[in-house]
Amino acid sequence: MTLPVGGDIGSETHATTDQTFIIVKGEGRANIGNEIQPFEKKDILFVPAGTVHDIVNTGQVDLKLLTVYSPPNHPDGTVQATKEG
Repeated sequence: MTLPVGGDIGSETHATTDQTFIIVKGEGRANIGNEIQPFEKKDILFVPAGTVHDIVNTGQVDLKLLTVYSPPNHPDGTVQATKEG
């Protein structure tokens, strides 16, 4: 996933799916439940199922991150160009 400078994924919740973010490039802010924490390259963020969360790029370059859902949340081949779908 790539988020442009100032971009975010939008507040979301996955009722039955845990989500893990691996930060590959850039820095930002994670809003996970009631906690807000900064992150940077090489950090790993975990979001338990049912937790409201948002990832925001607060850096000066595109934020590159890898996200893993467990169990899988999107059908094979799903491509989303933007957070709107």
